[in-house]
Amino acid sequence: MPINASDVVSVTGAPAEGLLAAPEEEGGAENTLTKLVLTGPGAITAALGVDLKDELAFCYFSPDAEKATADIDAVFPVEKTVALIKPAANATSKDQILMEIADAGLTVVKEQEDTMSVGAAKVFYLAHKEADFYEELCESMASGPSTKLLLEGRGAVAAWRKLIGPTDPEAAKDPEGESYAPECLRAKYGTDATNNALHGSQSTAAAAAEEACVFKVEMSAEDAACPVEKTYAMIKPDAVGAGSVDAIVLLIENNGFTIVQRVDTEEPLPEDVVKEFYAEHAEKDFFETLTTFMTSGPVVKLELERNNAIKAWRSLLGPTNPSVAKEQAPASIRAQFGNSEDPAVSTQNAAHGSDSPESAAREIEIMFRAPAEPAEEEE
Repeated sequence: MPINASDVVSVTGAPAEGLLAAPEEEGGAENTLTKLVLTGPGAITAALGVDLKDELAFCYFSPDAEKATADIDAVFPVEKTVALIKPAANATSKDQILMEIADAGLTVVKEQEDTMSVGAAKVFYLAHKEADFYEELCESMASGPSTKLLLEGRGAVAAWRKLIGPTDPEAAKDPEGESYAPECLRAKYGTDATNNALHGSQSTAAAAAEEACVFKVEMSAEDAACPVEKTYAMIKPDAVGAGSVDAIVLLIENNGFTIVQRVDTEEPLPEDVVKEFYAEHAEKDFFETLTTFMTSGPVVKLELERNNAIKAWRSLLGPTNPSVAKEQAPASIRAQFGNSEDPAVSTQNAAHGSDSPESAAREIEIMFRAPAEPAEEEE
């Protein structure tokens, strides 16, 4: 039986963690590393017998079966990626695309078909907000039902992006172009760069964020067994100023919260209200910095309700420090929308959540109390 190559991926620059690194040539072009899995009887022995020193600057084969297993896990980790079958392709070619996904060895972990609102599309494609095609793309995504997929497999992010091909189907079909890939899915089912049939996450971090954005989260049995409760949530000035409100609200709704009250302030919170709200931190070193930040711009005040609301909201928020959140909970609100550029900063973390029923009741009362009636003038 011949030795077959599969899971072939070429990357430029960074080698896979855990493997020997290709040597850098001083003054030379950046190295391209091609990773592949060899399968067949005696594959390891056969590979180790191959001498490619004259053809390649660097070549590595796993020395034994145990190391081969570890190497494959390092080079082709099992990943998840988000795939969207866009409205036009969904209407005409959904079944064929699903068959091609299965043939590629990718597993569909989640599948939902619905029509994306323009608002949801704008959140999903927020990274393209400044692009000329942004409005057209969002309108196209809201034009009819699309199918949202969460795919899983070894090296799923790269595998799916390779399968769908270049962004522009016309480029993929041009035999004279650098992006020629006539067998890719976009070449088969797309029409132009906007209506290009399919979407694929660019990285595992992007996939985690996109999964949270497009899929409604099913409530766990543990949460469902808990009583319905209320919590106070606040979108802070940094996230409001960055235009992240719609994205955060979409995550709130996707996670089963009911918004009982919402106030988008036009002005920053008054200093006395902020100091009352954060009174428990009054003796802390960071209190003045926190007060200054929380009075630096408008906020969004939210009263949320669902089963186990306090714990669920704090879980969705992620760790207090956005830098830590990026490492430990990349799909969390603070990881996506907090200030992670300065690891020392934890106040600019996008949103707040009550830590107990008592705190929730107190914070809701402070932030949604009726304004005091003006004193009547004495005659």
